[in-house]
Amino acid sequence: MKSYQSEADNKNNAGLDLTNSKESQFFKKQTLYTLHNHSQVHTNSPTPISQVPQYSDNLFRLFVKHFEYVYARPYDIIMIESCDHLVKVYVGVDGKAKLTMRHNTLKDFLSQLPQTYFLRIGRFCAINIQRLTGGNCNNQVFEFDFKISIKLKHSVSHTVFSNLGI
Repeated sequence: MKSYQSEADNKNNAGLDLTNSKESQFFKKQTLYTLHNHSQVHTNSPTPISQVPQYSDNLFRLFVKHFEYVYARPYDIIMIESCDHLVKVYVGVDGKAKLTMRHNTLKDFLSQLPQTYFLRIGRFCAINIQRLTGGNCNNQVFEFDFKISIKLKHSVSHTVFSNLGI
């Protein structure tokens, strides 16, 4: 009787091992497939992967006052200054610069913005080169849209102004 039970147990265990190995192979194939083919849609998934929105469609939530927020598009932002993990964002609206803040580092915030619009000019500052119209290297001032002028908190070298053509 012992031999009969052990044979039955071996058959059941062999069947379980076979199904487990099939499942593990299946998951390994899926995992390898997803790691190596990011752009392709799986045939097993019924919903396609959504497209990433363009930079101009992104809205950024910026802090103004206590529990008061403003939403801005990348083109509205004219200058960004860094203060550790807090970023001061200057938004140009109706010929005036409105100071807002965002809890982010300058590097992370610039990675979310389009590179064709923004140029990092120093350790603590980035500007929107699409809206830049002038500046003064002696006073450390940038002018945007021929109306808005902002003085930098941290000094930037004269070569930055000359490379920008100011």
